Amino acid sequence: MTYVAIAVIGVLGLFNVVLTMTVVRQVRRHEEKLANWRSEPGMPQLNDIPVGKEVPDFTVTTLSGQEIFSGDLVGERSLIAFFSTHCEPCKNHLPDFRDYAITTMSGPARVLAVVVGGEDEAGDFIEGLTGVASIAVQPMQGPMVTAFSVTAYPTIYQLDERGRVAASGRSVRMLERIAGHRGVPADA
Repeated sequence: MTYVAIAVIGVLGLFNVVLTMTVVRQVRRHEEKLANWRSEPGMPQLNDIPVGKEVPDFTVTTLSGQEIFSGDLVGERSLIAFFSTHCEPCKNHLPDFRDYAITTMSGPARVLAVVVGGEDEAGDFIEGLTGVASIAVQPMQGPMVTAFSVTAYPTIYQLDERGRVAASGRSVRMLERIAGHRGVPADA
C-alpha cells in the first residue's frame, strides 16, 4: 500500500512538472508574440518615431489658446499623447495616463495631449486632462496626427531633455516597460 501511495505521489509530481513546463513555454511564446507584435502579418503597422529621434517640428494651439511649438518641449522631460474620441482603449487608459503625468512630469506645460475628434465629443478627455496637460483637439487628419504619422490610439511619447523620443507605447505600462528595458527610468 505504501508503495502505491509513493508511486501515485511520484506520478502526480511528474505530471505537475510537465504541466508547469508547458505553461512556462506557452507564456514565453506569448511574450515573444507581444514583443514582436508590430511585425506579425495582419497587425497594423505602427509608424512610431524611433527612440533617439527628434520629434517633428510642430505648432499646435491648445484649447486655452496657447501656441505650443516643438522647441517648447526641450529642456525637461515631456510627454506627448494622442487619444481618439472613438477609441475605447483610450478611455480606459486615460486614468493611468493622468496619474503617470502627475507623478512623473513637472506640470501641464510638460504634457501635451492631442485629442482626435470633435470638441463636442472630447468632453471626457478634456475633463480628465484639465490641469494635467495642455490639450489640443484636432480632426483625424489634423496637423499633429499628420506630423507624427499616428495610425493607432492611444499613442504616447516620452521625450528626453533634448526633445528626442526616449520611449513610446500604446499605454503607460508599455511606456514604463520600454523605458525600463532601455535603462531609462520612467519617473526619473
